[in-house]
Amino acid sequence: MLFIAVFLTAAFLIGSIPFGYIVAKRMSGINIQTVGSGNIGSTNVGRFIGRRAELITQTLDIAKGLVPTAAALVTIHYQYESLGDSFPLAVALAAICGHNFTPWLKFRGGKGVNTTLGATLLLAPLSTLLSIAVYFIIVRVSRYIALGSIGIGISLPLFCWMEKGSGATLIYAAIAGTLIFLRHTGNIQRIISGIEDRKE
Repeated sequence: MLFIAVFLTAAFLIGSIPFGYIVAKRMSGINIQTVGSGNIGSTNVGRFIGRRAELITQTLDIAKGLVPTAAALVTIHYQYESLGDSFPLAVALAAICGHNFTPWLKFRGGKGVNTTLGATLLLAPLSTLLSIAVYFIIVRVSRYIALGSIGIGISLPLFCWMEKGSGATLIYAAIAGTLIFLRHTGNIQRIISGIEDRKE
């Protein structure tokens, strides 16, 4: 169906907007891909540009997951109920993939944590909030932001399963969580080597 293809493409393109790269360039003139981990996410932006830039990036990255998903939920509620509950899940994944593999930066995107949280907040709110709690606990104990992010990737599908979400929701959460984990393999290697930056 053309409508679905257009909607998914739009979600991918919204997700692909590299806000971290844009914010860093606008606020300091720095190409964020050339410093630190080279990641365009809010953590790397915060380390080199400052807390304000980090918060702006984080908010925008959350929004680009939340807005397409919200639009999909509204669409099936008011107009296209026949699309079913899987449609918003597909839209959410499209936005996440857009962020992770943005074509504007040669498919070198972010790690998808904030965009995943924004996209999932309306789909599985309790599981999302519990995963955020896991993040803060892990970061508090370990002082590694990357470990907290990995904790979100692992705990999100588990909480969705415990919440007895639909099969489609569980598949979505498993894919989203796996993407977060895979995008942090470099961080895992640096933690093992003892060279990963800790939270200040």
